[in-house]
Amino acid sequence: MRDNIIVRTISVILSVIITSFYFFTFKFRFFAGANTKTVLAGVALLLLLVQMAKGRKLGVAKDIVVFTAYSLCISLTCLVATIYNNTIDYSYVTYVISMWVWMAAAYTVLLTLRQLNGRITFETLSNYLIIVCVVQCIIAVMISRIPAFKSIVAGIMPGIYGLEKMADGRLYGIGCAFDVAGIRFSCVLVLIIRMILVQFEKKEINKKLVYSYWFAFLVIVVIGNMIARTTTVGALIALAYFACASIFDKNAHGGQMLKSLLKVLLVTIPVAVYLYQNDEMFREDFRFGFEGFVSLIETGSWEVDSNDILVTMYRFPETLKTWLIGDGYILTANDDPYYLGELHGGYYYMGTDVGYLRFIYYAGLPFLLSFFAFLIYVTKVCIQKYDRDKLMFLFILLVQIAVWFKVATDIFMFFALFVAFGKLEYDQDMEDSSQMIENNDE
Repeated sequence: MRDNIIVRTISVILSVIITSFYFFTFKFRFFAGANTKTVLAGVALLLLLVQMAKGRKLGVAKDIVVFTAYSLCISLTCLVATIYNNTIDYSYVTYVISMWVWMAAAYTVLLTLRQLNGRITFETLSNYLIIVCVVQCIIAVMISRIPAFKSIVAGIMPGIYGLEKMADGRLYGIGCAFDVAGIRFSCVLVLIIRMILVQFEKKEINKKLVYSYWFAFLVIVVIGNMIARTTTVGALIALAYFACASIFDKNAHGGQMLKSLLKVLLVTIPVAVYLYQNDEMFREDFRFGFEGFVSLIETGSWEVDSNDILVTMYRFPETLKTWLIGDGYILTANDDPYYLGELHGGYYYMGTDVGYLRFIYYAGLPFLLSFFAFLIYVTKVCIQKYDRDKLMFLFILLVQIAVWFKVATDIFMFFALFVAFGKLEYDQDMEDSSQMIENNDE
């Protein structure tokens, strides 16, 4: 019995680590040639070669073929823009390769989770994503408070995300920082609402699990905002998803869900107030993460330094040529020896970090529209695979649409896990059916 508990504990820990390697990618200091995502993709290639050596027939799913076509359009659009503008910024020219790497890495993660946990389910995958985000929040707090632990983390990563430059009080985890962390936290916040909704649709509600989900939600909202204030977008969209599900889904039990949230808040709010009043570090982190809310309460006006800077970044293209083919830069042009235009300090090209504008400046409206079409198709695939969760995936897409008003990020890697899971689930069913046939023949 004790041995089973130990084995199970080790399996869970390894599952959390492998999921974090995918969801919050970073490079090891001792192996800076590739990040954890690339390594996972490499493992998938090895598994493919093993299957081929065994003589197993391997097919490519239709969805992956279409994904490739869409992502190839993205890459070609960017390639044309860089060639036409004679630039050296090839950031999205290789997007088709990036798409395949994410898919391969996702498949490796799912195969590993199945090996460690038995038959992998939608709920199992979701739970590990939630656990990873909570663990990253805890790690971020530990890094800020325990110098020895911070040194250990710095020894693991080669200055990833500029660890030595967090002078603004921002927290960071292992491969988890800035808006990249914020948008992934946002996706998981929507996922948590889905998991709570599922619990209330069951005949017997696991109240402890519901409370755990709400607690995870609050941890990610609070500490996640200390890491990246983009998390607020996810929190608002997740609550909007909760409201829509409560209104339009008769089985949602919105009233009971709200009561469960209030019970958790009755416990967590006094703890947060105590820490704010008695813990200087928590108070500083909280004021940074919720600067707008704090300003609204103290001064009556919403003031956030990053938002004030963001307003100045809405600089639209002035020529038709830029709208149609871009200028060929999505990163800063300062490092290009042939660039003769205006320099913009440490910001990206044209001094903007706004996702929509960066895409337009890079390769024009064709790039932006092809990228958007790709994500819409990915969302459509997930909706078709998981009809029960179509509303959730629509709100995940809404996260992407909203965040692009602030920063250029990509949430395909979130969708990739569930696309790969759909394929793996089909393979599992086929294996189970084959096993049943073999047993009947015997």
